[in-house]
Amino acid sequence: HIKSSLQQYDIYGTLLISPEGYNGQMALKTSLFDEFKVIMSELLNDKDLRINIGSKLTSRQDLPYEKLLVKFKDQILTDKLDSKDIDWRESGNEITPENWHKRLTNKSNSSILIDCRNFYESSIGQFKGAEHLNTTKFSESWEILEKKIPELEKHEEVYIYCTGGIRCNKVGAYLTQKLGIKNVYRLQDGIIGYERWYKQNKAYNPELDNLFEGKNYLFDNRRIITDNNN
Repeated sequence: HIKSSLQQYDIYGTLLISPEGYNGQMALKTSLFDEFKVIMSELLNDKDLRINIGSKLTSRQDLPYEKLLVKFKDQILTDKLDSKDIDWRESGNEITPENWHKRLTNKSNSSILIDCRNFYESSIGQFKGAEHLNTTKFSESWEILEKKIPELEKHEEVYIYCTGGIRCNKVGAYLTQKLGIKNVYRLQDGIIGYERWYKQNKAYNPELDNLFEGKNYLFDNRRIITDNNN
């Protein structure tokens, strides 16, 4: 039912649905976006659905997806945790890109910034001063974070980020509920959200400094996004 409903709008991409939530990456005509948001809210029974918008594509040939897939899985992001005692809704403080920019600009030595992505993502782009988990897959994050507990506990604030915000939601929940870290701040909509905010505000403030250096790795045919969208 979900797939047939979306196909009416000539949508391409992947939608993952699981008991813990849902996550999708899709491309469609900009003229259909408002209608798409309404139908997605209805299909997922989520009136507060928030959509993270990436860069616009210049032509149909630039589509990063070849077809539409709707998959039902046990988890939207495999973590290999016994997550029955973890509430993913309690995952620290989500802050807007604007607030994130202000906080990182004035970040003190009493805070730490962690990149929650895999090593091959961090190696081509990161926020200034970030520490990497250096994972090859997401499920390796927990052992590395456990080893970092003494380092994390000495910092008053822990800032975390990822590509679009999904991984940070799980890492934030683990840090607060399993490791007892109190002041966890995660970037709303991840790097994608920050880059969108930066581009919108750079036009009005030419002196605005971009705190994300390098390229953003994406898990589709676009692979990497640079400042000029090449």
